[in-house]
Amino acid sequence: MLHFRTYLFVFLMFSIFQIRLGSEPNRKGVLIEGSSERSGKRIALVVGINEYKDVGLNDLRKARNDAKGIAKILIQNGEFDSVTVMTDEIDPKDDPDSLFPTKLNIDEKLDSILNHAGPNDTFLFFFSGHGISDYEEKSYLLTQDSLLSKPYNSSLSVESIVQRISKKGLKKSLLILDACRDSMFASKNPQVGGMTDMILEGEIFGILYSTKAGFYSYEDDESSYGVFTKYLIYGLEGRADSNRDQKVSFGELEFYITEAVKNWSIRKNKQQKPYTRYFGEKSGDIILSYSTNPDVSLADVPITKQGKEAAWTRSILFPGWGQHYQGDEIKGKTYMGIAAALLLATIDSYSKYREAKNSYNSAIIVPPSSRFGESLIINTLLLEPKKQDLLTAENRLQQVSVLFVAFYLWNLADLALFSAGNSEASKFNFSMYKEFYPMGGTGQANRYEFSYQYRF
Repeated sequence: MLHFRTYLFVFLMFSIFQIRLGSEPNRKGVLIEGSSERSGKRIALVVGINEYKDVGLNDLRKARNDAKGIAKILIQNGEFDSVTVMTDEIDPKDDPDSLFPTKLNIDEKLDSILNHAGPNDTFLFFFSGHGISDYEEKSYLLTQDSLLSKPYNSSLSVESIVQRISKKGLKKSLLILDACRDSMFASKNPQVGGMTDMILEGEIFGILYSTKAGFYSYEDDESSYGVFTKYLIYGLEGRADSNRDQKVSFGELEFYITEAVKNWSIRKNKQQKPYTRYFGEKSGDIILSYSTNPDVSLADVPITKQGKEAAWTRSILFPGWGQHYQGDEIKGKTYMGIAAALLLATIDSYSKYREAKNSYNSAIIVPPSSRFGESLIINTLLLEPKKQDLLTAENRLQQVSVLFVAFYLWNLADLALFSAGNSEASKFNFSMYKEFYPMGGTGQANRYEFSYQYRF
């Protein structure tokens, strides 16, 4: 009887264990700090900027893709509770959640997230776009509305982000910055100096840069992402899981990214060197994702421009409609207004031409008589005004028709070459500002500037 009870107990325990293991049959990988196991939330703010307001800033091609790709991985593989995505493809005039990546919007969104975060929460900030540094080697991230005429005042200070996170006292915080893609700045991704003393003690607080100061960060010609972000996605999907425990920690990701980008640089004869800077006392690690190792990585899936065919169809049907559909609202409405005016002018000109032609054809002609000269004079007086009206109406119809056809063709050329989503999109910039700077240490001077910028 005793043996029977022992066997029964073992059987029941084994059955319960089997049920527990099989409770999530469709789940791939392992649970990362499930809701019943982890002590805090996992929160991320992700920013990607392709096109800048200032014409002096070279536009990027893949920063938006970087942001959306990282956001997708954090949700699918990282089980983040909240991922806020801010990209410049959002229409700033229809942005109730303030997700268009201006300096003000990013600052406010960052403050809102940190104000609602607890000390045990994990916070990750990802940025893909341009970055610069000042003479003190302090880092700045260029937001969509940053101006080269006053780059530091109009940009997002990395030091400011660090200070705010430090003040909040979050134990696990990471900044991943894929900053600067072109060669317009001497320092692509500068060091952050003089901030260690401001960091409160926590488990881990670090910044992973896509490249060291003085080196470049490249966009990948073989994928829809930047080089750094492509390998970041690879790593978070599982390639960085060096100990094969089906979890990707920040330490594993850091090592994988460094080696992968170094090998890419050697193959491509480029120089891009990721590095990490830690603040305060580092203890432990952060599990960022679980390994899935998909057959086809998200980073290898081509991303095509959304709505391109639909935009072409719209612009063929009516000029400006395609531009408006692709998000260039001002240009689209302007083109549609011009097209409507030209179309109405063409219809009106054709109507007047038909009217003049009918009037000319129906004019009364005096039959020839023995007094031929008088008949000719009378007919000339009767027909000549109508003939002139007909010629005038015909010329006006031709002119308006040529203008409409020329504008229609320009509308298609503009959609192909200069529309929103192309790296060489048109830019308008009006700016007026007041800036203070020392005058020989004795006073201050004001500086005002008004500029208009346009680029094809």
